[in-house]
Amino acid sequence: MKIKKFTNIKFSIFYVIGYLYLKRHMFLLFFIKIIEKTTSLKYTKMANFKNEIKLNKLKNHF
Repeated sequence: MKIKKFTNIKFSIFYVIGYLYLKRHMFLLFFIKIIEKTTSLKYTKMANFKNEIKLNKLKNHF
């Protein structure tokens, strides 16, 4: 029973790591949002401005 439990725990850990690996982009976005909230508004405005430039470049490309 102990061996079976251990393998189940091992499998669940791998499952969680795999799930996090698949969802890494979502977690990164969430982490970035937290950073933006904690840092100054100036930084977020700069980031938004950079994003707008990127969007405009994409629009011009298409």
